[in-house]
Amino acid sequence: MSTEGFDVVIVGAGSSGCVVAHRLVQDTDARVLLIEAGGPDSLPAIHNTDVPSTVSLWGEPSINWGYVTEPQADLNGRTLPVARGKVWGGCSSINAMLYARGNSRDYDAWAEAGNTGWSYEEVLPYFKRAEDFEGGESHYRGAGGPLKVIYHDEPSPVSERLFAAGKELGYETRGPRFDYNAEEQCDTVFYYQATKTLDHHRTSTAVAFLYPIRDKSNFTLLSDAVVTRILFSGNRAVGVEYGPPQPIGFEATDIAISDEHTRIAMPDPLPALGSEVDMVPGQIRTTFNLHDDVWISRGGRLVDRWPIAARGSSQ
Repeated sequence: MSTEGFDVVIVGAGSSGCVVAHRLVQDTDARVLLIEAGGPDSLPAIHNTDVPSTVSLWGEPSINWGYVTEPQADLNGRTLPVARGKVWGGCSSINAMLYARGNSRDYDAWAEAGNTGWSYEEVLPYFKRAEDFEGGESHYRGAGGPLKVIYHDEPSPVSERLFAAGKELGYETRGPRFDYNAEEQCDTVFYYQATKTLDHHRTSTAVAFLYPIRDKSNFTLLSDAVVTRILFSGNRAVGVEYGPPQPIGFEATDIAISDEHTRIAMPDPLPALGSEVDMVPGQIRTTFNLHDDVWISRGGRLVDRWPIAARGSSQ
């Protein structure tokens, strides 16, 4: 096994990995290696913002891990696709570009549960630093950052009908430029903001954070490389291996695992990290204390009512 030294190895050039790499490379002299299982974001559809282009990415095996759920009893045994990006920018290169920070009460609840530094007011400066919001800077929003965020500028007729229906049901409507990522969002109907430019190009984390550092002397990007093992010295992570065919090792002072929880390539290390894992080809199941979304991609008859967010609820 050959080895090469870096100060920091980041596993996964996805939504978070690109941001971490950008901050380290720009703000320090650390030698940073970013390893990505996928390749460059060169497909034209990635950078387009029309609906057909976006939807086409969810079934593209060259940039999507192609995970599916277990058979769902309430869907007559059918499985649901779970699109996860395998490309520069990760899921931010294949998602629907909807920008939502989440409800402030969730962050405050994390802080109250003992997660120091995770209250809404404590994380707000990082949200502001990251973005370049079309509506300009305010207490809640940032301007001049790498990530372009714009108002939803072309609502479809269906969106307009849904907006009107919400008003009929008694929800507040404050116009197409109501900022739900600012002070409040409950009991309101709003159009989503989007991570794209005004000339209609996707702003993935690859575009916003990775592109500006690709030519930096203290940065190395390794594509099409699946990390198979984290190397430890006692309780400290000191390197990684990737392969096949020939295992290659990288030694590092620090290891950052930036993969999202459904995107870790090999299940072996996860039980030691407190996760239950069951993985078969094309499917993965992990047990984490995380919120997640349910994506119903096929029509059908609902036998029972499914609980959804109540008015005024952050869950």
